Amino acid sequence: MEALQVIFFSIPFLIAVGLAVGIAAFGGAVIGRPIVPLFMYLAVFAIFAQSSYGSIAPRSDPSIYFRGGGWLFFPAVLWALLVMVGWTWMGRLYSAAAPLPATPLLRWLWMWLALLLAHLAWGLFSGYDINEVLGVNGFVLIPWMLPLIVLMMWSARDETTLFWLARALVLTALAKSLFGLGRWAFFGGDDANAYLNFSKINIKLTFFDIGDNLVILLGAAVAMSLLVVQRSARRQRVWDAVYMLTVLLALACITLSFRRTAWLGVALASLLLLWRMNSPARIIVLLGGMPILFSGIVYASAMRLGTKANTSGLAGFLFDLTGSRFGGDTERLLELKLAFEAFVSSPLVGIGSWGRFASGNLISWQEQSTTPGAFVHSGVLLIAMKSGLLGLLLLGGLAWAFISHVRRMPRGLSPEATALVIAGCCGLLFMLPDIVIGTPFRQVRTTQLLAFCLGLPLMVTMALKLKHRGQ
Repeated sequence: MEALQVIFFSIPFLIAVGLAVGIAAFGGAVIGRPIVPLFMYLAVFAIFAQSSYGSIAPRSDPSIYFRGGGWLFFPAVLWALLVMVGWTWMGRLYSAAAPLPATPLLRWLWMWLALLLAHLAWGLFSGYDINEVLGVNGFVLIPWMLPLIVLMMWSARDETTLFWLARALVLTALAKSLFGLGRWAFFGGDDANAYLNFSKINIKLTFFDIGDNLVILLGAAVAMSLLVVQRSARRQRVWDAVYMLTVLLALACITLSFRRTAWLGVALASLLLLWRMNSPARIIVLLGGMPILFSGIVYASAMRLGTKANTSGLAGFLFDLTGSRFGGDTERLLELKLAFEAFVSSPLVGIGSWGRFASGNLISWQEQSTTPGAFVHSGVLLIAMKSGLLGLLLLGGLAWAFISHVRRMPRGLSPEATALVIAGCCGLLFMLPDIVIGTPFRQVRTTQLLAFCLGLPLMVTMALKLKHRGQ
């Protein structure tokens, strides 16, 4: 009996010791292989949705993107990213690892961090609570892009890394598309369905979270690139079939998301892919694939907007942004106007990362009990309102640094490297409508996925640098 008691009371200590030993062993195994923690970190963002808007089912537990964000100000998943970066940096101290190449994109992100620290000092000096200053309704998540991009660049040890990353993106997109379409066909679709639950539009959808659609788009872009832009040297018929199936299912899945920003994003990404194709492939896609895609989007648009819009064409597509000839502004348009007025009140430096626009209680979806007027459905206007023209300059500089880096990349890349660069560009084009009329900068998942898109060309550049270094 005493022996059983000893064993029983020893179990917690044995578990603690086992976990400590396991973590230490894992850390030792991956300290020289940063691609392993990178894949584990990215898997979280590929699997778990952040937005539950539109769901009427009660949630008993917070999203993984909010856990640990109390006393730590930021969720545990972001602190885990910093730990990964720090651990990788320690591993590089004891190896002959190449330094990060000088790139303006990283410098612009450092300037974002400096701007955040300036707002932190300004807010605390003005008497605001630190939780408001560092809240996600500001631009605090933009500097968090920096550690992920650094980890991606440190993970690019060779072109084999790029090869497996490209395939991982394709398989992830295929798996998510199969899940989304299967749920849509047999289980009523995504339960976060604002169109059905709030607007009473009788449709079901695949994925409401724009992040899910972005993950699917990235894999589809890689697959399309490897099919018709630059064929892989390791081609197999089975992988050709996988790429083709991924593209078809991904496009169907995004179309059935019924998100207008996703539809516009697919159109923009398609233009880039068409431009990169050779002439025969471009003609085939233009005559065969594009009519089917846009017919599906038009049909899906009619299903979603037919009961909401009283006009057709562009005005009907943007029914909640155009207002009415005989009535007042829509809530969406009123929100934009109120936010713009807040920007005009302090155009150079903004109203602060903690700031709110006036009369936010007039907008039903604003957080009425806590911070009405703290966010706006436009990422660009949010930056302008919170940080003024200075923030817009940093946002434009970040975009220009990315474009300049891609334009300077050498020709003759491997097919997988080319596919990853194209996927990064397609991902940012896909997210452009959401950046203009959505709320990407207040979501951990969306900003980290944007960082992933920004980091893909830099990751390729780092792999090429190490390749030339070893020759």
